[in-house]
Amino acid sequence: YSSEYELAESHYQKAIDFGEGESRFRLNYASYLYQQKRFSEAEKQLQAIVEDSLYEKRETALVMLGLCQQQLLQADKAKRSFERALILNPRNTLALRELSIMNYEAENFTSAWRYFQSYRKMVARPDAELLLLGIELARELNDADSEASYALALKNLYPKSREYQKYLQRQ
Repeated sequence: YSSEYELAESHYQKAIDFGEGESRFRLNYASYLYQQKRFSEAEKQLQAIVEDSLYEKRETALVMLGLCQQQLLQADKAKRSFERALILNPRNTLALRELSIMNYEAENFTSAWRYFQSYRKMVARPDAELLLLGIELARELNDADSEASYALALKNLYPKSREYQKYLQRQ
C-alpha cells in the first residue's frame, strides 16, 4: 500500500510544480493529505488555494481549511475560515453546521442559533446531532416551542440514536 501512496504523492507534487491549474491540483492534494490525517500539510496547501481569488472553488477550500484547523485545535482560525466560506456562499450547509456547533461550544448561543436556523432552512432532515443541538440551543434561549419541536423530531426520526438517549437522560 505504501508504494501506492508514494506514487500518488509524487503525481500530486509534479502536477503542482507544473503550475497550470495549480489550485485545482492543490485542492486534490490537500484532500488526499486530509484523508491521510496529515492536517498541517493539508492546511499549507489550502492556505495557498484560498489566496487565489480567481479560483472557482475557494469556498470548498475554505471549508476544508476550517476542518483542518479544527483538527489542529485552531478554533479561532477555523471559525474565520468557515465565516469566509459563508461570504462566498451563505448557503454552505457544512460551514453553517460547523459554526452552529462551534458557537454553541463557545457559549455564544445567539450566534449559534442564527447559524443553526440558517442551516435548518436548507436541510430538510437534519441528523440526530443537529437536532440535539437545536434542543440545547432552544433551551438556552428559553424557546420552549422550538425545544419541543426538535425533541419530537429527534424522537420520531432517531428513536434509537445515542443523541436521543442523551436527551432522555437530561430530562
